[in-house]
Amino acid sequence: MWQASPHAVDGESGNFEQGGFYGRTNGATTVDFGHADCGYGAAQVTTGMRKGDTVYTSAQQTAIAVDYAANISAGLQILQDKWNQTKQAGMIVNNGDPQYLENWWYALWAYNSGYHKRNDPTDPNSKPDVYGLGWSNNVTNEDYPADRGGFLDQTTPCTPEQQDPNGNCSDAKHPNSWSYPERVIGWARHSLLRYNYVDGKYQEAFARATWAHGPQIPRPGSFCTVTGNQCDITKIHKPANYPTDPGSHCQRDDLACYWHDSASWQDNYPELGTQVLKYLPRHRNARLHEELDKPGQPQLQLRRQQRRPLPIEDRLPPAGHRVRRSLLVRPHVDRFDRERDPPRHRHLDPQPCPRRVGPSSRLHPRTRRRSTQSDLSHRRQRQHLTDEDHH
Repeated sequence: MWQASPHAVDGESGNFEQGGFYGRTNGATTVDFGHADCGYGAAQVTTGMRKGDTVYTSAQQTAIAVDYAANISAGLQILQDKWNQTKQAGMIVNNGDPQYLENWWYALWAYNSGYHKRNDPTDPNSKPDVYGLGWSNNVTNEDYPADRGGFLDQTTPCTPEQQDPNGNCSDAKHPNSWSYPERVIGWARHSLLRYNYVDGKYQEAFARATWAHGPQIPRPGSFCTVTGNQCDITKIHKPANYPTDPGSHCQRDDLACYWHDSASWQDNYPELGTQVLKYLPRHRNARLHEELDKPGQPQLQLRRQQRRPLPIEDRLPPAGHRVRRSLLVRPHVDRFDRERDPPRHRHLDPQPCPRRVGPSSRLHPRTRRRSTQSDLSHRRQRQHLTDEDHH
């Protein structure tokens, strides 16, 4: 821990500031595991990453913690599971076509705060009479300003503490004014800015998604019906179980207004967002793309790899060996054999973590379950650091 530093590159496990990774509450040299966030890497993988969890093997936990490709692979599989889980429950967004980003709204919702089944003994927020997606990420939740604009559009009113040095409101300084899906869509529209030490200027770190006229965001009231989830947009209810709550559109005392119905807010599907791919699927080495991006390099024809994907444990040296990070950076780890649980829970259903997206500015984010930091890959492949188990 004495070697950990907030000056380490964003996303490196050596930066103890990243998302509360080390539970830094008692100084720079102390690990408070009781308050450690345990959200690892770009995908902020939380489930299965605590000591004693059995979702992953110890080798898989190590790979998720220090190998960016394994981490992103785990996050994508969790997101796919949430898509399948909500779809199997009959919950469809718009036309249900996965090529459109907004249609992943329910999967993103579940990725952050879980999908609650009835009478689930493994879920402390499970109820006998309701099921579905939790209230905390419902856009109708009065914790989010009703007049908010799109996340990172910088159009939402803010306090002086939430302004940049020029006096302009900075959405990234108060990310908890938006639900988790809104934040993810915001990052898809606005690329992270990273400093390029070669060019000496800030540049966009990843390719942005595309929209005809901007993201199509559901407005407050979209997931609120009296008969569907005991929510009433016309009323404010003081929940008896939470006496300090100023009032809620959720009419339940336990705030378990779980949403489990389909919803559509954009029938003109070309208005929805679509992805922009940087790397060819399953390509064996992302470094080749980095070389091709350099000026003057020949534009080679890349062939898709046909090799069978290997599980994580096939990528790691035998137990007891010291692991060099460079041995772990393999960009197409894409399979785990495991059962997945909903992410961690807070009171009622898991609240969006205040650090999940919230950087102090767009230039130095501490992202939570969001964008990859592709410009780090070459740096990581050159490093020869020994991995440390922080559990």
